[in-house]
Amino acid sequence: MAANAGVSKPKNTLKESILGPMVTIKVGGSVLANGCKDFCVHENLICAHSQFFQKAYNGLFKEASTKIVELEDDSPRTFAKFVQWLYTGDFDIDIGRTLIGLFDVYVFAEKIQASRLKDETINKLLECQQSIRPVHIEAAFEKTPSLSPLRKWVIREVKRRANYLVRYGRTLEKYPELLLQVALMFARRCEDSQAYGLFPIPSNCLLHEHGKDGYCKWKEEKKLKV
Repeated sequence: MAANAGVSKPKNTLKESILGPMVTIKVGGSVLANGCKDFCVHENLICAHSQFFQKAYNGLFKEASTKIVELEDDSPRTFAKFVQWLYTGDFDIDIGRTLIGLFDVYVFAEKIQASRLKDETINKLLECQQSIRPVHIEAAFEKTPSLSPLRKWVIREVKRRANYLVRYGRTLEKYPELLLQVALMFARRCEDSQAYGLFPIPSNCLLHEHGKDGYCKWKEEKKLKV
């Protein structure tokens, strides 16, 4: 008989005890070009960064027992960036689709209630040099709630580039909220004012949500550069 026969191996490693067991998220569906793709992530990690998954895996839904969440309407490419961010604290931006890719990540983060991912996406938008187009304006105002930081960022970009009012007039007129805020900003001449229309956004930092712990990666990085 082998020396180690009958000796059971420990079921949980240290990593599993901290990050939790692996759970499965099925992303996409047959209607999407990329089809459906399965992702396996650590339960405690994904739940710590997303209220949506926290409720799914720890609530009264079937996902709490099956440990499988299905996201048929979402993009595997966008979800892959979420997973990359979960494990590294950052995510890559695809060349050629910088802005729309960031908008996709932000809208997904809004859906899964991931405040820190939204803040990280806003940070990348603040550093982005690409100009917005009607497709970006429509994405922000069709896929995010009122007072969303993404909407606020779009409003600020439109205000900074007054020629958008002429170039994209037909798109802008569909969103009275946007035009009202831009008009108020011009009227008050508040480029750096504490007043930002009906939205109190005096600085880049206030485009963030910061989450429950108030952590702000953008503010911490700025401190290190001083």
